[in-house]
Formats: sequence, structure tokens, C-alpha cells
Amino acid sequence: MEDSVICVLRLEDLENLISSNNSLAIMIIKSLGMELESAVERVRSLALDDTYTKVTRLISYLSKSHGVVNGDVVELDVSLTRAELGSLIGTSRETVSRILNNLSKEGILDIDGRHIKILKREKLEEWL
Repeated sequence: MEDSVICVLRLEDLENLISSNNSLAIMIIKSLGMELESAVERVRSLALDDTYTKVTRLISYLSKSHGVVNGDVVELDVSLTRAELGSLIGTSRETVSRILNNLSKEGILDIDGRHIKILKREKLEEWL
């Protein structure tokens, strides 16, 4: 959970703002395009990737969005349970635990409870 600032705009006000500001319109279109691309990739992954690839793709994504780089090691700055990780990719807690343990045994990850460190990014990326 993070502190957030929320605002509400009436649709009419947003439309007026966009129509009077071309650069804002372009920024919104680009942002929506990136979100759409990301959603399409997630759906593709859920439909086509095997579970091992789904887990490694999720860890890679979390490292880019919530990773803290310390030399060659990336520590994930997010505390998710195995069940939560599984629900993000449509698989069970047991499957996620098994795959994370395998990646740990291979020396790719260091796992301590909910804390995950990526020790070998290039090896993790090979699964993608």
C-alpha cells in the first residue's frame, strides 16, 4: 500500500481540457497506448506461456517496477505472499513456491520469506 492523491474530474471538464491542450491530448494517448500494450502482453503471457515463464516474467517485471539495484543484485521492494504472486499470474501458491525454490537452488534468486533478491538477472531473462 502507498499513500495516494486522488482527484475527480467531470467528463465534460476533462474533454474541455483535452480539446484546448494538444500536448496534453498527445500525452494521454501515449499513456493509454502503453497501458494497452502492457495489457495485451499480459493476456498473451497468461494464454501462451508455461508457468515457469509466467513466474520469471512476473519477477522480471517486479524488478523493473519495484527493484532496488545494489551492484549486480536487484532486491524487490515489494512484499507479496506466494498466494498473491500466484493470483497475479493465474496459478497456485504451491506452484509459485516450487518454481521460486528451483530458481533459488540454481542460484538465480535469493529468497528469505517474502523478500526476493535477483542474483543473476541474465539467467532470469533467459526464461523470457
